[in-house]
Amino acid sequence: WPDCTLRDLGALVAEAVPDARRPGARLSFALVFPDRSGAYVVNVVGVIAGSGGAAGGDDAKQLQDCGYEAGDYLDVAVQ
Repeated sequence: WPDCTLRDLGALVAEAVPDARRPGARLSFALVFPDRSGAYVVNVVGVIAGSGGAAGGDDAKQLQDCGYEAGDYLDVAVQ
């Protein structure tokens, strides 16, 4: 899925999480991965409007553009 956009992921989240569909909802995405010492690093990669919201600047970002590598975790916060 390295060519998946944040908007594509947001649509999948909105199908499963009712709060992501409410008006004014925002989805914040972060990559989580271990550094060389084994400690986990959290790198925020973008924020988009929830389902039905206006498109923003991060909607078209692809995971590969955010530095995603196989094995990384993706954290999604619904705000």
